[in-house]
Amino acid sequence: MRVLAKNTIGLVTGLAIVFIIGLMCISCGEDSESVPKESQPAKVPYNDMVVNFIKNDSTYKFDGVDGSVNFPKTESSASRDTPSSEIRDWEFTATYQTLHPGHGNRTGQVLIELITTHTAVIKIENGQITSAVCDGVWDMLAGKSVTYPPKTDPGKCYC
Repeated sequence: MRVLAKNTIGLVTGLAIVFIIGLMCISCGEDSESVPKESQPAKVPYNDMVVNFIKNDSTYKFDGVDGSVNFPKTESSASRDTPSSEIRDWEFTATYQTLHPGHGNRTGQVLIELITTHTAVIKIENGQITSAVCDGVWDMLAGKSVTYPPKTDPGKCYC
């Protein structure tokens, strides 16, 4: 009988502690509307435009993995005080995955199955995509390999 009483007291005490911790966690979570405006992350315009651009690129259309587009870095050239809705120049660094390595439509090529993460740098000027290069080698606007100027100075690094 004593063991039953001790177990019951232990169980009730444990449940009370769990209940109190649960209440504390609920009260710690704040509604997003109660967060001061300046501490909320700025909404970045053109995000949807860039996602749609990537999804319509020949590389992603060929074998892009749904839901894999991410933006590890987004920058603007405007000052910190400029409202994001007024900024027209942005540089997005986006990552996404495909089921095979390579770029563009690879129909007819022998492909190995290897989930590949691509990194695209997409520049927007005055609200228009002006440059989009994937992995430093694929011009997403032209849909072809990037062509760099010929290396004319053997002592200079063209990295």
